[in-house]
Formats: sequence, structure tokens, C-alpha cells
Amino acid sequence: MTSGRVFLCSFGFDEKFVLRCLVRYGFSVGDIVKLITSDPPDSRVLDAYRRVEELARRLGGSSELLAVDYRDLDRAISVIIGIVGGLRGNEVIVNLSGGMRILICLILIALMLAETKSKIKIEIETEDLKSLVDIPQKILKLPKFRMGGAKLKIAEILVSRGELSVTELATAIGKDKSLMSRHIRDMEEVGLIHTERMGRTKIVKPTNILRALIES
Repeated sequence: MTSGRVFLCSFGFDEKFVLRCLVRYGFSVGDIVKLITSDPPDSRVLDAYRRVEELARRLGGSSELLAVDYRDLDRAISVIIGIVGGLRGNEVIVNLSGGMRILICLILIALMLAETKSKIKIEIETEDLKSLVDIPQKILKLPKFRMGGAKLKIAEILVSRGELSVTELATAIGKDKSLMSRHIRDMEEVGLIHTERMGRTKIVKPTNILRALIES
């Protein structure tokens, strides 16, 4: 396992998104860029990889080209899960701007399913290079989140009433404040709610994602 940062990028025959990502974050000694491409990689992909490899080496880091067969979805996802799972302890920057769309989907699925404690930053740069969209890491935890019982009641009340204090929520569903605080922390960690302080009172508000889940 590398001691530096890991850059995990979807990759095709155009290296510009990867190069821009490496420069943007100051790729340096000890860092490694892992490029995920389709198997088998054609000559254009290999040419593009050589240019990435050259820059990575010049900056004191390293690179690796990893080819997965997207036609075998089960194996492709399991391979990428293995890659992500092996990154424990590293800061990971994921760039999903290049390569085939199916590869981007596979990497996102693997990130959602993989068990990792790494700090992960996920970004997608638009084709015109004018915008960079960040995907919050907490969104990755959402598919595994179980929203039943008290959490479901909290969700329904918040969507119905807009915002409440922790004390008001505890009263509304008949739970003590300490238990309510744990539920709120769990829901905030996956991006279903957000909280803010108003003096000594903590206010809880639903996110648009929670509204969509409850109202759908």
C-alpha cells in the first residue's frame, strides 16, 4: 500500500482529464495514479497512458493501468471493489471525467459497495472543462443505510413539517433525546438531513434527497 495519495481515474484514449486532475491536486512524490480502462486496452489508450506515466514519473510518483472487462459486470465490479478495498488509510481522489460511461458506472457501484475507511473525494469534470462537480463521499453510504422504525418516523415528520429541533423531534416520536441524537447523527452521515445551531438549540432539516425518497 502506497504511503501517498491515490488517484483513481476512469480512463480512455484522451488523457487530458487525468493530467488536469494530477496538476490540480499537486501530484507529487509518493502519490500513485491508478487508471481503470476497458479490457483489452487499444493502442490509443496505451499511447495516452504512456503520457500519464511520463508525467507521474517526472513528478516523483507512479502510475498503474488496470483493465477490466465491462462485459462481465460481476467480475468487473468485484475487481474494482478489490482495488478500492486495498486503499485503506490513503487519501483517495477519484476522477470520473474520462473513459467509457459504463466504466464510470462500474466505479461508482464499486465505491458504494466497498468497505473502506479512506477519505475519498469524487469529482467529474465537464467536457468543456468549465465546471468541476463534486460528489459527497457520504452519498456512497446511502445504499447500505436502513431507514426503518424511528428513522423512518423522523424522515416522515421532517418532510411533513420542514424543520424541528432535536427536542421537538424526540417529543414527536416518543423517544429520549440521547437516542434521537444518535439517529440524527446516522442520518446526517449519509446526507439525508443536515443540522445547524441556533444558539444552544440544534435544528434538523431534511435534504432534497430525503424529500425525494419519502415523497416518491
